Amino acid sequence: MIPWNLFYSLLSSSWLSSYILSPLTFHSNNLSSDTCFGQAATLQDVVSCHLKYVVETRYTEQTYTAAQPTPEQRQAWSTTVSTLLHVDGNCTDIAASIPTPLQGLYTIFELTEPSGRSFCIFAETVTECDTEYEKGWGILVVPATRKAVSRHVHIAAPHPLYDLGTEQQAASVFKSIGAKSLYIPGRMRLAFPQLTPCVQSTIKSKYYKTDPAHDKNANGGCPAASCAYVQFHGKGPSTCRSDHIFISTGLGRDKASREWYTNNTNYPVKRLKSQLSSVFPSWTISLPTDSTCLLTATKNIVGRLINGVPERKVCREAASAASASGEFVHMEQAKISRSPKFYGHWTRGLLAAFETTCAGGMQKDNVTGLCIAM
Repeated sequence: MIPWNLFYSLLSSSWLSSYILSPLTFHSNNLSSDTCFGQAATLQDVVSCHLKYVVETRYTEQTYTAAQPTPEQRQAWSTTVSTLLHVDGNCTDIAASIPTPLQGLYTIFELTEPSGRSFCIFAETVTECDTEYEKGWGILVVPATRKAVSRHVHIAAPHPLYDLGTEQQAASVFKSIGAKSLYIPGRMRLAFPQLTPCVQSTIKSKYYKTDPAHDKNANGGCPAASCAYVQFHGKGPSTCRSDHIFISTGLGRDKASREWYTNNTNYPVKRLKSQLSSVFPSWTISLPTDSTCLLTATKNIVGRLINGVPERKVCREAASAASASGEFVHMEQAKISRSPKFYGHWTRGLLAAFETTCAGGMQKDNVTGLCIAM
């Protein structure tokens, strides 16, 4: 099994190499009302604010090194993420006890929307004069209570400001299906155009140190029917032209991988293809078994980790069909698929693809697909 905090440590990557647990400190009153975070009324506002500060400026070796965490900050990040993934009405208490190494850099605050839904948000501290994050380690959002979680699905948009539209799309899906968490990095994948030594680049595919899907210095074990780790990506118009949505689990097209896709009918990628095909009947939605698209995510280190590759080997060892759990879902999308007018379609598809996991005293609402009080 993969601990959730390890999963998010790797997702926020471009900087992590060790994962240590310890206790936690920050104060939500450090959230200035002069910043867009302090003025946010909805989660969409928070995501828009986050994108305003995502690091785009090209790092130099010196500035990149300065933005990397110390060992103490890595430990503090791991602890904070682990704690937030178990939040249950105590967001304010967690905010009052962020580990010392993160104080002044990160804050935790609770956002209650006009709808009444509340979220606990872990974000880098900014001032009204800032134009970019100082560190760019990313933003994590979780429902403020366990009862607000309807599905143990973890949503991520790994390439902000590059895979355009995936950030708000991911936030919308996170909210509408009652997902467990939302993560969006704080650096554009091209912010430091130095090739990562983790995953080997090719002539056509370049992987940089600020690409969290392919650089590790940048929770598994859950039932496939109700749990997955879903990454929303966007592809260019000239890539995989015939596919509107291409779904993979990080395996290639060797015989064993093809058999994995063919035989495991109840795994998330298979259910998602089926349900999304129902809500997008005129679109081409494919798996590696029925498309020649090369975006199979075999070099995605998060996928490798979730599919059973040991953390120490994720840079050099691909996942195998023998160890693939099916919990990793990688979705490449055409531009039209990321349009806000289709958010509702995505919601219907994912609601149907994943069973509810309601907390005690809660039950599924057959209209919304979310958990409500009995």
